[in-house]
Amino acid sequence: MTDARMIRRQTLIPLLPLAALLVVYVTSLQTIPNGSEHYFMMDVGETQVVLNTWGTLHATGYPLYVMSGNLTVAALRLIGVSPVTAPAVVSLIWMLAALGLIYVLMRHLTGRTVVPALVVLVYGLTRTVWIHAVIPEVYSYTLFLMALLLIIALWRGAVRWRVLWLASIGGIGIGQHRAVAMFIPGLVYAAWADVRLGLRRPLTLIAAALLGLAGLLPYGYLYLRAQAGGAWVYGDPGTLAGLWDQFTGKEASRFIGSITSLDGLIANFNLVNTVLLTDLTLPGVLLGLAGLVIGVRRRETRRAALTLTLVGAVCYGFHVVAYTDVLSALILPVTLALAFGWLLLVDWILTSPPSPLSERRGGIKTLALGRGDLGVRWSCPPRPHQRGDPLRAESAVHSCADD
Repeated sequence: MTDARMIRRQTLIPLLPLAALLVVYVTSLQTIPNGSEHYFMMDVGETQVVLNTWGTLHATGYPLYVMSGNLTVAALRLIGVSPVTAPAVVSLIWMLAALGLIYVLMRHLTGRTVVPALVVLVYGLTRTVWIHAVIPEVYSYTLFLMALLLIIALWRGAVRWRVLWLASIGGIGIGQHRAVAMFIPGLVYAAWADVRLGLRRPLTLIAAALLGLAGLLPYGYLYLRAQAGGAWVYGDPGTLAGLWDQFTGKEASRFIGSITSLDGLIANFNLVNTVLLTDLTLPGVLLGLAGLVIGVRRRETRRAALTLTLVGAVCYGFHVVAYTDVLSALILPVTLALAFGWLLLVDWILTSPPSPLSERRGGIKTLALGRGDLGVRWSCPPRPHQRGDPLRAESAVHSCADD
């Protein structure tokens, strides 16, 4: 295969699953005003209004999503997209970008092209991913930031200013949704060599802290829109007390740490697991867990597998123990970690050498069909002292074929 054909093939393969997902998403995109009371849809009607009016959303405000979403909706409306449909297209754009980043990371970790493309296709069709690609909600943008953080943390080789990049994007991510803070243990582990070096450099620590805090600057948008008398302003962010309530998500505090009995813990455990099993099915969950375990055992994938295990476990544990409502920002990292488990499982299967028994059986079967070149190679491998020397190995094969 020529280099040009190889490049075209490597470019086309990742585009195929994204194109297939685009068709699926577009045909199921929300194009009507929201009227559903399902937990996925509770804030959709509000988001449809906010992204058309430069308004503000419920706590914690999600200001950067709102600002970028309003710009995108305005551009879409200029080319004829309806005000009702345009906010859903914002989610579609962010989801495709997130899945593209996930593919890039999967390919980087395994060196494969087809397997990551198939895993991304399957993951993109899981329920929580699919629904947040086609409704106006904040979680596709959140997943995009999560995937970007994982790429920076897990990219092999030297990454200039890795800690500063993580601090900057992490600050933006936590400003977008506090669930991104659950990534901190996994990111610190993945980038520990850079983090340890940064701890010895006070200027790096100060710069990282400032970059992280800069991610919270978009909250000024809430205050400014309230002061300007915006048409749709949630709460009272025009005062410092009201802005603080929005920033801290005071109204959602009833969901956090409210488990006070064993029965409540069991009920929440069942709630979270029901969502995961509905999204991935029991075989999907088990295969993902198996892949993460295998990935941890393999030296070449241990760092990535442990990082994703930490991310998934922290999000899962917090959701079960401390958060009593279904929160997609905590569900998506868990399903993402399990999707990487699928990748690592298939990569292990394809990488593992055949057992001696399977080699002997393969040679016998091929010889039974006829003494072709393949059968000779199976049944008469180079002797130990010939391995690593192509000329001597080839000579041994031909002498075996002449016997």
